[in-house]
Amino acid sequence: MPVLDKNDLSKYAQPVFIPVELDRGCYWSKCAFCVDKTGIHKTYKNVDIDHVVATMMHLHRKYGAKTFQLCTLAASPKRLRKLVDVLERKGRKFRLSTWARLDDDLTIDLIKRAYDVGFVNINVAPESFCQETLDLMRKGFNIEHIIGVLDELKQLRGRVTVALIAGFPGDALKNLERSMRVCHERGYTVIVLPFQIEHSSDIYNNPSSYGVALVGKSAKRDIAVTVRYRVKRGVPHYVWPDVRAPFIEKYKRWFVGGESSVIGYDVFDFGFTKSW
Repeated sequence: MPVLDKNDLSKYAQPVFIPVELDRGCYWSKCAFCVDKTGIHKTYKNVDIDHVVATMMHLHRKYGAKTFQLCTLAASPKRLRKLVDVLERKGRKFRLSTWARLDDDLTIDLIKRAYDVGFVNINVAPESFCQETLDLMRKGFNIEHIIGVLDELKQLRGRVTVALIAGFPGDALKNLERSMRVCHERGYTVIVLPFQIEHSSDIYNNPSSYGVALVGKSAKRDIAVTVRYRVKRGVPHYVWPDVRAPFIEKYKRWFVGGESSVIGYDVFDFGFTKSW
């Protein structure tokens, strides 16, 4: 929590998002590549929704804060619904932003209600628009549901940016191209992130389950964030750095400015004039 006693929020040119903790860890905790599943204590804990709202009301009374970032890896739609219920009941309307999982419980009705009580951002991370790829990643998402939610968010805020992971073991380049086509057809902005194996992820702990083997010294725990690996024979695979140049050339009419201002990301913009 920032030291608000020493900061006059009224002097900032733009609204300042004050962090308010919603939970720690991830209630899903199954994604193959994620290292943030259960946080530093390896458990998922959430803050009582009434306490979350009481905290925001306290910060509003004491400091005039009206804009809050809910601190969460990805909020449970069920808890998000309860938060909306409490805000509706209390008649409170703050300016809120959060990350949420694209579970089936994240309905269009819930999204509309959330924006009615003050949400300005509900950020989501599909990672792919190919069901086969999502199943490999153990995301637990349904393609039709994902597209319905993103279309609604785009209608509410005018722009949707999604991240696609390129090069997951077992995935094929045609699936990334399929995801790109979906984004192009629906007007989503895309960030392409290269797949990496990181320490403590499920694919790191159980590589054979994903058709990969960790290589050399990098397989041992050290200060490196990522590890080298090889994909077993017969497992579909491509490496984003190897296909990046021809891929961008193929889709260059969609690509924004060569390298994105966000280092390491490749950003494709579909029909928007607003800069990234």
